[in-house]
Amino acid sequence: MSILNVPSFTTGKQSGFRGDQMAGFSTRWARPSTALVTVRGELDAANSRQFAEYVIGHISRSKELILDLQSVQFFSVSCVPVLHNLNMRCAREGVGWALVPSPAVLRVLRICDPDEQLPAAPTVKAALSKLRNGFSYRGGATDAIFAV
Repeated sequence: MSILNVPSFTTGKQSGFRGDQMAGFSTRWARPSTALVTVRGELDAANSRQFAEYVIGHISRSKELILDLQSVQFFSVSCVPVLHNLNMRCAREGVGWALVPSPAVLRVLRICDPDEQLPAAPTVKAALSKLRNGFSYRGGATDAIFAV
């Protein structure tokens, strides 16, 4: 199993993009305890583990997490368990989180998350607002275990 080192964070600063040639990951702090994780490119079976390790590595350092996937052009069904795993872990750790999907991600979620178990927001600004107001969702975050 490969381990991806999550860089140390400073409020208001952005870490450089990391990732493979198909996808890049970066983090900046929208508020002192709110990580904004941005993903660009294509997410598929080849980089789903790296995606999972990068995103899940921020849970212990955050009280809130926004996963910005607006710049993802391709999103494989193989990455859906990563989102459900993130949902479950955030619920377990008491971390509020929201997902901001691109059209490509939204297409897959319409099929793989028809009951809207994942806390999605249309924009980063809307996600910040929802988290500030105690974003509630209908997720059964601890009902299932997904392997990543």
